[in-house]
Amino acid sequence: YYCTVTAVHNASLTAKIDGTMPNLTEPKHALTLYFAVAKESDFIIRKGVELGIKRFVPFMSKRVNADFNRNRCEKIVREAVKQCERAVVPEIDGIIAFEELICRISNAPNTFFCYENHKGDSLLAALSRHIAARNAPADTVNLIVGCEGGFEDNEAAQIIAANATPVSLGARILKVETAVIAAVAIVNAVNEGCCSFVSGQL
Repeated sequence: YYCTVTAVHNASLTAKIDGTMPNLTEPKHALTLYFAVAKESDFIIRKGVELGIKRFVPFMSKRVNADFNRNRCEKIVREAVKQCERAVVPEIDGIIAFEELICRISNAPNTFFCYENHKGDSLLAALSRHIAARNAPADTVNLIVGCEGGFEDNEAAQIIAANATPVSLGARILKVETAVIAAVAIVNAVNEGCCSFVSGQL
């Protein structure tokens, strides 16, 4: 909105809307990040906001050994929104149990599980193939990333059984916060037509 300030108060102000402009800072897709609670959760939230994530869903798994302060993270979201000039404030859910994660992702479309032990398709290849099959970008994308120390085998099996597509982020083991940045950047680039799958490797 273009506005003219008409009054200033102690803790607020009043403005008159003079006009509007298109929202050019939001991705074309709604991106939800499911991430195992990590020591660097604050960093994940801040960088995720900058990269265009619409919703953050922290979850517990057996190897999680960190706390999550939702109030602090909501403050970080507001600060990051101002810094990167987004027009939409992302949502942050409360921590959910691993079992709830499985319920939420079960058969949800366009759900990609960034799994360090996956030896098949990269995220770039899987998402590019999905877009090619539809001949259109994905409207919604769900990413699952974590956890510090890796998922236990049975947890990974449950996520894959819930119809999440396992994908690789490359040959090296990434820290959770690095994996989030890499995965979201790939989704943004592919879904907005900046790059596509070429050789079968990321």
